Amino acid sequence: MQVGRVARVTYGPHEGKLVTIVDVVSTNRVLIDGEDIPREIINVQRLQLTPQVIGVKRGAKHGKVRAIAKKEKVAEKYAESSLGRAYARQARRQSLTDFERFKVLTLRRRLSRLVRAKPAKSAKK
Repeated sequence: MQVGRVARVTYGPHEGKLVTIVDVVSTNRVLIDGEDIPREIINVQRLQLTPQVIGVKRGAKHGKVRAIAKKEKVAEKYAESSLGRAYARQARRQSLTDFERFKVLTLRRRLSRLVRAKPAKSAKK
């Protein structure tokens, strides 16, 4: 944990949103601030730390944190990271309709059939 570390909230009303650690209150709690999240103290267990660190000083004001996060393109870098892509994929899968889930099922079956058939052909050579 360090000041300026970008994290993702994993529990509570702000679940799934990106925040920046502004101050460390104790070993278990930190002060966070985000773009559309009010400044609050949160338990570290409710955060998933990312490798991103922005240049925010300890106790920086809300406007300064937003400006630095926008300048350093925190949301775009997170979306391009493997963690961001994984959560986007998970959200997309959760939002599928019944028919879209059926299409995914049939495509997976077709792919599985093709994968199984390919080694059989190469073994005959």
